[in-house]
Amino acid sequence: MSLESKFLIPDEVVNLSNCDREPIHIPGSIQPRGALLVFHDGSLIQYSRNLESLTGLNPEEILGKPLTDLFNKEALELSQLVFNEAEKYAHPLKLELKTGPFTVVPHRIDGLLVLELEPSAANNHEIYQSLRLSSPRLSLSKNQHELCQVMADEVRKLIDFDRVMVYKFDSDWHGEVIAEARSDSAEAFLGLHFPATDIPVQARRLYTQNWIRHIADVDYQAVALEPYVNPHTQEPLDMSYSFLRSVSPIHIEYLKNMGVGASLSISLIKDEKLWGLIACHHESPKTIAYETLSACEFLGQVFSMQLSTKLDSDHFAQELKVREALLRCIKRVAAGENFLQDLADCGDDLLTLAAADGVAISHNDEFTCLGKTPPNAALKEFISWLKSSPKPSLFVTDRLRDVYPNQMSMGERFAGLMAIAISQTQAMYLIWFRPEVIQTVSWGGKPEKLKEGETLRPRSSFAAWQESVRCRSLSWQNYHLSAVSELRNTLINAVFRYMDDLNRLNRELERSNAELDSFAYIASHDLKEPLRGIHNYASFLLEDYEAQLDQEGVEQLHTLVSLSQRMEDLINSLLHFSRVGRVDLSLQETSPNELVDEVKELLVPRLKASQAELRVENLPIVFADRVRLREVFNNLITNALKYNSSSPPVIQIGSKDRPGQAPLFFIKDNGIGVPAKHQADIFKLFKRLHAKNAYGGGTGMGLTIVKKIIERHGGKIWLESDEEGTTFYFTLSPEETL
Repeated sequence: MSLESKFLIPDEVVNLSNCDREPIHIPGSIQPRGALLVFHDGSLIQYSRNLESLTGLNPEEILGKPLTDLFNKEALELSQLVFNEAEKYAHPLKLELKTGPFTVVPHRIDGLLVLELEPSAANNHEIYQSLRLSSPRLSLSKNQHELCQVMADEVRKLIDFDRVMVYKFDSDWHGEVIAEARSDSAEAFLGLHFPATDIPVQARRLYTQNWIRHIADVDYQAVALEPYVNPHTQEPLDMSYSFLRSVSPIHIEYLKNMGVGASLSISLIKDEKLWGLIACHHESPKTIAYETLSACEFLGQVFSMQLSTKLDSDHFAQELKVREALLRCIKRVAAGENFLQDLADCGDDLLTLAAADGVAISHNDEFTCLGKTPPNAALKEFISWLKSSPKPSLFVTDRLRDVYPNQMSMGERFAGLMAIAISQTQAMYLIWFRPEVIQTVSWGGKPEKLKEGETLRPRSSFAAWQESVRCRSLSWQNYHLSAVSELRNTLINAVFRYMDDLNRLNRELERSNAELDSFAYIASHDLKEPLRGIHNYASFLLEDYEAQLDQEGVEQLHTLVSLSQRMEDLINSLLHFSRVGRVDLSLQETSPNELVDEVKELLVPRLKASQAELRVENLPIVFADRVRLREVFNNLITNALKYNSSSPPVIQIGSKDRPGQAPLFFIKDNGIGVPAKHQADIFKLFKRLHAKNAYGGGTGMGLTIVKKIIERHGGKIWLESDEEGTTFYFTLSPEETL
């Protein structure tokens, strides 16, 4: 194995299948337009093999010699930075060698001093004049599009290449030509897209380290370094910062397939990240002097600064709009008492801060939707997926189909989604939606890699090839993500505040209910004695003095006895109701069928008298207070008999299974029904819908007590009624049900 192959991809030929791993920073060779020397501790230890032919310096005579022996001291003193090891770069030197004037470009790497020499032929005055005119034109550009076009025009004036393009990377590192200046004979590439594989990751990394890369002739013969392995580092020379660095053969083949004879690339950097390139092509070989390359680098840096300003300006108006919408939402939520309702009331502001078409507010599987959103069933399914595995607190995608397996349930039009979790335990989420944006992308040649035998090679055709891109939305900007994250923090604080208020209200309510129950018990208990005395004295008066009283007096005493008896019944009902709220439940496994059988035994006389039919299904075992639950069945069955004029009365008792929840019990009759306007009132204290003596009379407390018992079990009760009868439904809490 050669030394060269040892430091390349082991046992592999470099091709498109592995070019992303090609160590292009250590090619071990340079382009022949210049020469390279490497010094350590002031002595020459490595050089390019064209050193003598290009510069007249004999490597055998100077190898191991100090730097001062190679060049005259006057020339070296032009740049004291050459000797300053604290500096990575130094100013270029102008040296007169045997073969003519040279530009010497020094830099330091890995403890080494690297000098790159190139014949000097540029007219610095012309370069200065060109830069003096170019910079103002860039500064006066009104927007990004105009800036890019001016840059392409100015670079082409400076280097006189056939084609100069501004090439922008997207988030996936695919590139697009967004501006172009070219000769009439050059093929137009404006608007074409190029796949990320055209510029592999390690090449992009070098573009951020070295702003300029120039290939003067794609047919050049690489000049090897001697020795290949640097004696100091025992590795190939790292040429990341060398402008003469030889380039990958894959890239050379790529350029030849495009019909390019010479190329120049200028990096465009925004926020310390590679934003794009100025890509320059010439149909024939053409060498750009180092001074001109430096001018191009300067233009690239000016452009990058102007680009940041233009992009920031373009974004500022939209970002300001988003911030204003966010602040209005925060203000409304912070000042309100019901933050979920306040959030829904934000309306368009909630959509604006995420630049979305629709937003869904979720809380315990209930949804408030604004704008265009998927159906509730699809939203519920998506939230279950979010909770099924760890997801970031801010979940965002512009390609929902690629990350969510059930995207089709959302509907094809919803391609982008952003979701924040406020409270997973209460399934509290905000989900924004963006529509699909169908794009037709024109590629510079079909982007798939083509096979030639067993080896993948660069594509040979760059004719426009169109592709329709679907199932993608516009991507969110960073200021949208920031606004949504800030809103999430506000909502979480609102949840904490809401929970604190709720806990305080619950404590106050528990204390109030306890005091009310205690008052009802004491009041009803203490009232019984004087009321019983009134009832007894009225009865005694009737017994002892009825003969002495006239008819009106006797009737008044009978009324007094009747009223006192009714009052005692009401007090007893109130006392019973208070006990239901105060006494702890004795929870145990309970068979509702056994309880219904016990109630039937008590009601045998009434069932026979009315010839009622009682149909009972097999009811599930529950965890409940046996005595209280029997009272529920007793009251509901008694009412079904009592308010029934059908012949015969039919009462059905059953349940419905609900997976993951408590069973739903029901008691259905064919009685007189409850008018819709009274259905909300029948559970109130002492509420009767009929005259006090109609349908057997009563205090109107039976259903109130039933509701209290059901709620003590953590369930709820409701009814459905029409002219054909009434059905009461009730549940017990899932935690207390087997």
